[in-house]
Amino acid sequence: MYPKSFVTAGFVSAVLLAGPALAADMPVPEPAPPAPAPAPAPVYYDWSGFYFGVHGGYAWGDRDLSITNVPPAVSSFSYDSDGWLLGGQLGVNWQVDNWVLGVEGDIAWSGVDGSMTLGTPPLPGGWAANESHDMKWLSTLRARVGFAADSVLFYGTGGIAFAEYDATAWFTPPAGPTFAASDSHTHTGWTLGAGIEAGLTENLSLKAEYLYVDFGSKDYTYAFAPPAPVTTVSADHQHHIVRAGLNYRFSW
Repeated sequence: MYPKSFVTAGFVSAVLLAGPALAADMPVPEPAPPAPAPAPAPVYYDWSGFYFGVHGGYAWGDRDLSITNVPPAVSSFSYDSDGWLLGGQLGVNWQVDNWVLGVEGDIAWSGVDGSMTLGTPPLPGGWAANESHDMKWLSTLRARVGFAADSVLFYGTGGIAFAEYDATAWFTPPAGPTFAASDSHTHTGWTLGAGIEAGLTENLSLKAEYLYVDFGSKDYTYAFAPPAPVTTVSADHQHHIVRAGLNYRFSW
């Protein structure tokens, strides 16, 4: 028999010689694929913040008159008015999830006017009469409640409205000069409407809206020189307004 040390040395030599061959036959594991990059967080348009802007539009409506101290044949009538509006606005928005609450005030210079003529009949004695009015400015203070679909905001709005009107009337007798008188008042009323606003950049947005405005009644007194009668007219106005605007917002 062989000595034990000889057997042990031979076994170790065989293992050392066979190791490289066995390692060559073993499969090499492929490297693990890189972990996917995390998805970017969604970016949502933020409507919160103070803003200011400009707007322009068009208004149309009518002027309803009731005459209180002339013959009842001409006690009431109405006529149309229309014209442009150009102005600016200031406001602030608070956004909670998709809901946007806000307050906006605006003022516009106005080219809205209208006029009418009364002939014979109905005026007694062969007299004729004319009246015209000019809206000098229009202002509103409104709440806004909207739903934001990312960078598009749909909103309803309502509040109070103010406007100044200058009015002039003429009486013309069958023969003789024309008598003229004028009066002016600031009317207070209410307004309701709706609109849509779209974000163009992070701070710049474009809006379009419709407003209905109903003003309370005011008495206009035309103090004509005799023999034309002093005439008191109760007048109120209703207007439809469409306008577009551009806002710049300062985010929180």
